[in-house]
Amino acid sequence: MNSKLWSGLTAAVVLGLVATSGYGQNTSGINVMGRYHSENATFTDLPFGNGDISYHGSIEYGEKMVTWQLGADYSPDVSGTRDAQPGVTNALIDYVVTPQLHLLLMDGPWRGGVGILSSYVQDMDDEGDWIGPYGQVQLGFQLPIYKKIALRAAVYYTVESIGSIYEFGFGDLEYGAGIHYPF
Repeated sequence: MNSKLWSGLTAAVVLGLVATSGYGQNTSGINVMGRYHSENATFTDLPFGNGDISYHGSIEYGEKMVTWQLGADYSPDVSGTRDAQPGVTNALIDYVVTPQLHLLLMDGPWRGGVGILSSYVQDMDDEGDWIGPYGQVQLGFQLPIYKKIALRAAVYYTVESIGSIYEFGFGDLEYGAGIHYPF
C-alpha cells in the first residue's frame, strides 16, 4: 500500500481517537445491512460484478458527532471472476468476506466517512487469497422508524489507493440499506 494512503489513514485514526475520547452523547450500536455491488472499472482486483449482494454486520462506538464502525461483509454468490494463480484465469468465486473499519462523522441524519477494508476471496477450486488493504468513502443518512430502531442507507465508493479516487465514475458506486439499533 502506498505511503499517502497510510498517512491519510493514520491521520483519520488520530482524529477519531481524539474526537471519541471526550464525554457526550453515546452513538454506539449494532448494524445489519445489505449491499448492492457494482463492477469497479478502475479497481479490477475486486471480484464483484454488477448486481452482486453482500450482507453486512457491524458494531459502532462513538460520542456526539464521530463514531468508529467495525464490521464485515459476506458475499455468498459472487458473479465476478479474478485470476486465482498464475496461468489460471477467470476462476469462479465461491464467496468473499470483507472485514472493515470506518471512521464516520455525523450531523443530524447525515453520515459520511472513510474506511479501510481487505477482502478474502475463496474460489470454487478451494483456493483463497486476500485483496487489500484498500479504501472506501461513504455517504449516507439515518432515519428513525420505530422507537430506537433506525433505517440506514448509504452510497459507497471503493478505491485501490488515494491517487485513484480521482478516477471516479458513477458506475463504480455501490449502495446499501439496513437497520441500526443503538445500545
